[in-house]
Formats: sequence, structure tokens, C-alpha cells
Amino acid sequence: MSKTTKEKINVMQAYVDGKQIEVTYKGLVKWEDFQDNSLAANWDWVGNDYRIKPKKTLEQKIKAKYSGFDVEILGYCKVNGWLGLVEEDGAREPHIYAQCMKGFYRYVYQHPDGDLDTNTSPTEQWDKGVTLQPVAVLFTKEGE
Repeated sequence: MSKTTKEKINVMQAYVDGKQIEVTYKGLVKWEDFQDNSLAANWDWVGNDYRIKPKKTLEQKIKAKYSGFDVEILGYCKVNGWLGLVEEDGAREPHIYAQCMKGFYRYVYQHPDGDLDTNTSPTEQWDKGVTLQPVAVLFTKEGE
């Protein structure tokens, strides 16, 4: 898709501001990191398309780091206020039920600095005295 002048300026300004940019050759789907180490970047808007590299969601980060597992993201139940597994019909089971489910491996926690960690406990005491709630559950992949 062809970008407007304003969209091109936004991408180039983001580059100047130090944000990560991706490039794809027109007609291709795969995006790659744009690496231009010259003082004045060479932009080819005719043959290429550029974009500001999208930030990964928490779910994408977890799935990338723990790719050998099935990942279930946890959410809060608005009615009961508990953290739980989302069922296909929208209902939630408390997250502690995950420990009884077939293939349960570990809970995933996100520390205040953004790092991901795992533990078998449904809550984790962080070394700074903060109690963390899990953000996801890892299950072994079926057949493994």
C-alpha cells in the first residue's frame, strides 16, 4: 500500500528520533529491520515500503520466549474480581485451577522492569517485597 507524504514523514521522523524502522520490498510480505548506518538514510519509497516497528504485545513476548509451550493468557473476571483462565464461552476459572489441568507446567510473571519469569506457585514474592500475580500459564504441548 502506498503511503501518503504525511505517513512517510512520520516514519522518517521516527527514524530521526531513534525508533526502530522496518522495510519490505514492494510486493513481499516479510518485514525486516531497516539498517542504514549512513548519516543520511537512503529512502526508496518507489521500490520499498517502510514502517515504524510495531511493539510486541505481552502475549507475543511470552509466546516468543516460551515457544516450546502452549500459552494461556490470564484475565480478570469483572464479576468476581479474580484472576482466571478464559474459557471459550467467555467464562473464567480461577487461575489456581490451572495447576490441576492436564499438561500444567508453570505460571509466567512479568516483573516491574518488564522481565518475564516462571514459577510453579500461583503468586510470587519478588525480591523487592512486591507480590506478583501471574500473567499467563504454560502448558506442555499435546503429544509431548
